[in-house]
Amino acid sequence: MSATTSPIRTSTRTSERSSAGARTRRGLLYLTLVLLLLAFLAPLLWALSGSFKPRGDIFAYPPKLVPDPFTLHNYRALIEDQPFVQSYNSFLWPLVLVSDSSQYTLPLGLQTLFVSEQRQYDLVMAGAVLAVLPAVALFVLLRKQLLEGLSTGAVKG
Repeated sequence: MSATTSPIRTSTRTSERSSAGARTRRGLLYLTLVLLLLAFLAPLLWALSGSFKPRGDIFAYPPKLVPDPFTLHNYRALIEDQPFVQSYNSFLWPLVLVSDSSQYTLPLGLQTLFVSEQRQYDLVMAGAVLAVLPAVALFVLLRKQLLEGLSTGAVKG
């Protein structure tokens, strides 16, 4: 009778080991994905945080993720003082054609702020957040359709 129960126990142990190995691999996969997510979100979170800080607090040591004091001054200054905020996209073509800074697009205006002699990091961070918001909002609103389209195109049939 022991000969008949031995293969069953062996297969049970093998399936337990394989399921434990699968759980370990899945755990490592999730850990890797979470670390990658944090690596990709960190610059966006830093820009978002910096866009609500006064200019002097952006490079303060030790760095603080939560702005103290919290201010909307950077967004007000960006919208009121920088005419490029009204035009949204394109970089290279307007760089070639446009000579008047009042007609710059958002990416070109941000680049101008960044390379100026007095880098205005507070305005650059606020502008970067404003530049990313439409794409993020569009993705959030249409993520179901986007994922359905990607999965439909991936299936051979």
